[in-house]
Order: sequence, then C-alpha cells, then structure tokens
Amino acid sequence: MEKFEKSRPEKKGGAEQLKAWLDEAEAVVIGAGAGLSAAAGFTYAGERFRRYFADFEQKYGFHDMYSGGFYPYKTPEEYWAFWSRYVMAATTSPPDGPIWPCSSWSGTRTVLC
Repeated sequence: MEKFEKSRPEKKGGAEQLKAWLDEAEAVVIGAGAGLSAAAGFTYAGERFRRYFADFEQKYGFHDMYSGGFYPYKTPEEYWAFWSRYVMAATTSPPDGPIWPCSSWSGTRTVLC
C-alpha cells in the first residue's frame, strides 16, 4: 500500500487522477455488468436470441435473453436448460457487432475485461 500511496498523483481529481493511475498501471482489470457486454457488441434479442433460443421463444413466449432469465420455469430442468444455454451462448459465440475497444488505450498493458 505504501508504494501505491507514494505513486499516487497529488492535487489531481476526477478524470485527471484516473488517467494518471491508468498511465502508471502495469495491468488493468475492468469489471462491469451487462452494459459492457452490450457495448462489446453482444445482443440479447433478435437474430442471436433466435439462433440459440428459438425453442424457448416458441414454448414460453419471451423474445430476449434477459426475459428468459426471469421467466418462472415450472421445473429445475427447464430453468437450468435455459441458463446452461445462456452461458454457452454468452461465452462461446462471437459478438454481433463491432467489439468495444477495451484495450485500445492500453498500449502494452495487460487489460482484462
């Protein structure tokens, strides 16, 4: 902690301070919710939804992955069938649009999003 305190820019605030910390960082870990994945080009409705969840749409009547996540399934098997497919689609399928440039400012730093 002492090293961090000594390297901290003085008398800067807000965006300037954040920029200074990022400029000094060897690595950056970015954690965020659905907004980051949406910014990365992942969609939760439309063609991508129909590609992976057409059977759920037909049977349960919802039209996007978010609604499917809150649907009151009658059995644990239905619930986990949805969620296992959701995880598969979210982790193995490419995004539908351009990738958000998470590391465009990173230079040679390691950036984990």
